[in-house]
Amino acid sequence: MATKTRVARTASKFDDKNVVVYTTETFDQEANIALVLIEKWGLVAAMPDGEDSAGRAKLRLPTPQELATRALDIAQEFTALARKRGHVVLLPDLNEINKEQDDKAAAREQASKD
Repeated sequence: MATKTRVARTASKFDDKNVVVYTTETFDQEANIALVLIEKWGLVAAMPDGEDSAGRAKLRLPTPQELATRALDIAQEFTALARKRGHVVLLPDLNEINKEQDDKAAAREQASKD
């Protein structure tokens, strides 16, 4: 999901500033349900590992590399399909929401310098 950052003033008397990380899009309810299903089932897959002495298939757990790759592949495919099907909700940019307040604060700063 997309994220942005913003330098925000704190309410302290020292005029501190913090870096705020915020999201600019989120999944809707249907996409969240699908994501939970992926969390529950997406990584519980054994890998073929040849046969035992009786000719039965052997299975093994995936290696951490295989597991990480599978998780990222599932996440990438899920996100692309959720966007394609219209299940991604765009959120407003925090900088746009706070622009008016920032402009007023900048004007006050400029006025105090003059």
